[in-house]
Amino acid sequence: MKSGGMSQILMFIAGFEFLSCAAVYQTMQGKREPGYFGFDPLNLGKDPAAFEKFQVNEIKNGRLAMIAVGGFIHQYWATNQTVLDQLTNFRVLSNPEAGVKSALDALVTLRHAF
Repeated sequence: MKSGGMSQILMFIAGFEFLSCAAVYQTMQGKREPGYFGFDPLNLGKDPAAFEKFQVNEIKNGRLAMIAVGGFIHQYWATNQTVLDQLTNFRVLSNPEAGVKSALDALVTLRHAF
C-alpha cells in the first residue's frame, strides 16, 4: 500500500509544529500572549478596541466550529451517514429509535474504551 500523500501531510504538519516551538517557548516565558503570531498583514490590530473585538470574534468562531464538529459526529452516530452523504442523498430515518439506539451503543462503546 502506498502512502505518499499521507507522508507529505505528516511532513507539512511536523514542519509547522517545529516552527511554532519558538512561539510556545516565548509564551511559557511570558514574553508573548498565547495565540499571537504577529501576523497582521491588513493592520487590523492598530486600534486596540477593534483588536479586542476581533479577538473575541475569533474565540466565538472557534467555539462555534467545535460545536459544529460535535454535531457532525452525533449526526453520523444517529444516521450512519457522513455529513456529505446526507447532504447529497438525504433520507429520513425510517426508524428513529434505531438511530438513537445506534448512537447510544456508540457512546457505550466509547465509554468502555476509556
